[in-house]
Amino acid sequence: MLDLIRNHAKGLVTWFILGLVMLSLAAFVLTGYSLNSVKDYVAKVNGEKIQEREYQSAVSNYQRALQQNLGANYRPDLINEELLKQTVINGLVDRQLMHQLLDEAGFRVGAQQISAEIAKVPAFQDVEHHFSEDTYASMLRRMGLSKQDFQQQYTYDLSLQQLNDAIGKSTFAVAYQADAYQRLEQQQRDVGYLLVPHEKLSASIKIADDETQAYYSTHGAEFMTQELVKVQYLELHKQDIARLIQVSDDDLIKHYDETKAVYSKEDFTAAEKKIKDIERRSKQGETFEKLAGQFSEDTGSAKSGGDLGFFGPGAMVKPFEDTVFKLKPGEISKPVQTQFGYHLIKLEEIKKGQPEQRRARHILIKPGKITAAFAQVKDKIRSELQLQRAEQQFYEQADKLDKLAYQSQDSLEPAAEQLKLVLKESDFFTRQGGAQIGRNPQVIEAAFGDSVLHQGHNSEVVKLSDDHVIVLRLKAHKPAEQMPLEQVKPLIDARLRGEKAKAAAYAQAKQYYDRMVAGESSDALTDAAKQTSAWRRVGLIGRNANTDADKKSATPLADEIRRMSFRLPRPGAAGKPSVALERLNNGDSVVVALYAVKDSQDAADKTRREAALHQLAGALGQTDARVLAEYMRKHSEIELNLPKKEQ
Repeated sequence: MLDLIRNHAKGLVTWFILGLVMLSLAAFVLTGYSLNSVKDYVAKVNGEKIQEREYQSAVSNYQRALQQNLGANYRPDLINEELLKQTVINGLVDRQLMHQLLDEAGFRVGAQQISAEIAKVPAFQDVEHHFSEDTYASMLRRMGLSKQDFQQQYTYDLSLQQLNDAIGKSTFAVAYQADAYQRLEQQQRDVGYLLVPHEKLSASIKIADDETQAYYSTHGAEFMTQELVKVQYLELHKQDIARLIQVSDDDLIKHYDETKAVYSKEDFTAAEKKIKDIERRSKQGETFEKLAGQFSEDTGSAKSGGDLGFFGPGAMVKPFEDTVFKLKPGEISKPVQTQFGYHLIKLEEIKKGQPEQRRARHILIKPGKITAAFAQVKDKIRSELQLQRAEQQFYEQADKLDKLAYQSQDSLEPAAEQLKLVLKESDFFTRQGGAQIGRNPQVIEAAFGDSVLHQGHNSEVVKLSDDHVIVLRLKAHKPAEQMPLEQVKPLIDARLRGEKAKAAAYAQAKQYYDRMVAGESSDALTDAAKQTSAWRRVGLIGRNANTDADKKSATPLADEIRRMSFRLPRPGAAGKPSVALERLNNGDSVVVALYAVKDSQDAADKTRREAALHQLAGALGQTDARVLAEYMRKHSEIELNLPKKEQ
C-alpha cells in the first residue's frame, strides 16, 4: 500500500503525521470547548468543519508553547504571525485528516487500555506515584475539560500512535545500506573557511531620513499597535456557592457511616508482622504445608497446603514471579509483598521446556484495613457534601445569569444585583491574550466577537470549566493603529542597517569566492581580509564534532559551515579545492573550501550495523509518514475560509 502511495505522491508536507502529536499537545484544550454557538469555520476537511474558535485557541496555545519553550529567548517582535497562523491551520487540517483516516481504518483503543495509560500520567499521580482520582479531576478542571473530552482526546492520541507504529514497522533497511551509511557517516573532510561578520560592517553604515521614511511608508502594517479590549464580567464558581451551604453534623456522620470504605486504606504492617512469625516457625521445623493450611488466607490453595500447581512466566504478578524463578527446589523465600498482601513461597519442582514451568506453594497473609476517624475526615466530608448540594444551584444560577444577561443586553448590573454577584473588570488584553482572565481562549473569542465588540451586547454564558462560567461585556476598546514614525525610527534604522550590513558582508565574501574560483590560494586572501576576518584552515572534520580529527579545537565549527562542507563536491584531480559561498542564518557570509575527502575504511561492526539499520528504518518510516500525509491532502477536499490576510 505504501509503495502505491509513494508512487502517486509528490513533494513533502510540512506538518506530517509525527509532528501532529506536538500540535495536539500545544492545542490540547481545544476538545473541551463547546462549539455549538459558533457558526463560522476556518476550514472544511472532507465536509467536516474546523471552527473559528478551535483555530483561535490553537493559535493562542501555540504562541504560549513557543514562549514556554524559548523562555528568555522569546521575542514576540521576531515571530512571523502570518507564518505561525498558517502553520497552525495546516496542522489542524492534517490533524483532521489523520482523525478521519483512523476512523476509516478502524484503529481502536479499548477502554481498559485508556484507563491504564491515563493512570501512568505523572500529572495525575500522588506523591507516592499512584494514580489519584482527586488529582485527575482537579487537573481536568484547571484545563477546562470533562473526563469524557479528555478520554476522547487521549483515545485519539493512542490511535495515532498505533498508526505511527504500523508505518514504522512496515519499513526496513538491508545490510549493504547500513554499511554505506556507516562509511558516509564516518567520512572526514579537509576544509577551510573565511567568515565575514555583518555586525563589524554595520557601525560604518549610515541611514538617511528619506530611507527611513520610505520604509515606514511601504511597511506601515508592520508597525501597528495591537488591538486591545477591556471587559466587565460576572462569574459563577460552584465552589463559591458551596461555601455558603450549611451542612449539619448529623448529615456528616450519616455520610461517614455510609461511606466508611472510602476513608479506609490497606494496612500491611500487621500482615508483615504475621508473615515473619510464620517464617520463623518454618525455620524452626514446622512443615510448610501445615503452616499454609493453618494460616494462609488464600482459600483456594490453603486446603492443599498452599499448592499452586505448575505455571510459567506471565502467570503471576511480577514480584511473586521474580521470586519463584530465582528459587531452587525445596527453597523457601523471604516474605514477598504484592498488591494482595505478604507471601512466603516454596519452590517444589521445575519442569524443563519452552517455556519452563515451575510448581510452587505459598502462604498469603492479606493486609487489614485502617479506617480514618470521623474527626480526621470531617472537613473533607463537609466540602464534598457542599459541592454535591451546590451542583443544582450552580446550574440554576448559570441559567438565570444567561437569561438576565440576554434580557438587559446593554448592562450587566441587573444580573449582578439579582444574583448578588460582584461586577469585575479585566486589564486590557489582545487577541493573543493577556493576564488573568484575559489569557483564556474562550474569553478572548467572546470579547473580540461581533456581538460584544461591535454591537455592544453582553456575551452569552462562557463556560471556562464544568464548575466555572462567566458573562462579559465590552468596557473599553483600543483599535490597532500605526505607531508614529518617531517611535519606530530606531527600529527601522536598525533593520535597514542590518540589511545593508548583510548585503555588504555577502558582497565582500563574494569577492573572495570569485578569487578562489579563479585559482587564487586561500593564503593570499588572508592579508586582504584582515580588517573583518581571516582564513581559517580547520583540517579534517567529521559530520559531527565527535568525529573531527582534532577534537580539542579552541573554536568550535558552526553547524551551518559543517553542513556546507559535506555538501561540496569532491575536489578536482588537479588538487583545486571545491568552493562554496553562502549567507548564514544570522546574516554573516562565509566562503568554504574543500581540499580533500578521507573515506572511512573501517568495516562496520555488528553493534554499529544494527544501530545504522535501526536509524535507516526510522528515517524510511518518517518518509512514508510524510508521503501518506501528502497523499491524503492531495486526495481530500480541503476548503480554507480564513480572512484573506491569513491565507
